Amino acid sequence: MALVRRSRPSCDFRPSWTRVGAIPAHEIIYRYIPGILNFSRPRSSGRLEIDLESLFAQAPLLRAGTLEPGLYNRCLNELLSALYKLQFPIPQLRIMEPLMEKARRLYPGDWENLLCTFACYGDLLDSDCLNASPELCDDLSDYILHKLTKIATQAPLSVSLSFVDLLEEDQFQNGMAILVDQVRQRHRDWAKLRASQGQILLRLSNQPSKRIMRYKSL
Repeated sequence: MALVRRSRPSCDFRPSWTRVGAIPAHEIIYRYIPGILNFSRPRSSGRLEIDLESLFAQAPLLRAGTLEPGLYNRCLNELLSALYKLQFPIPQLRIMEPLMEKARRLYPGDWENLLCTFACYGDLLDSDCLNASPELCDDLSDYILHKLTKIATQAPLSVSLSFVDLLEEDQFQNGMAILVDQVRQRHRDWAKLRASQGQILLRLSNQPSKRIMRYKSL
């Protein structure tokens, strides 16, 4: 399935309706991504029109110019394609993990690219965009927590801290505990983190995180 945008500038957030063919069943949309209905028109001949410009206007990292519009198109396309394959809602659905793993395999060892994909999906699943179900949001965060040991070992400190800072508050503490445990073994990074009291410029925001600076173990 492809999302074909109208010929408007990517920075223009006026309505730009895009027809989507392989759209999930209504009960799947309502169960997992009901927010997309706020940016869509009624079905016509089995197709749904989505106002991508208005939808993406709700994404903070796109508005800030941190991430590219093409990444949002690609991630939304992947998510809708995965949901389209469902015939009915499934308890404890886990589709974000394979989507993230697919992105990781495209660029092995490129943690910065995976960070951008994680941030993009996080924007899309937010209540202001797709208003995704808790299991989709938890599945996305669980994937990062599962990979965080490897991320903290291999990625630059500014990148690994960015992953943790994007986690929801209830998972942030777990993420920081995993990261700190690994960074302690990288003496130079650990010394830098302690000396700065967590005031490390994060890769995406280019600013330190107040949550990280307040973390009790730094």
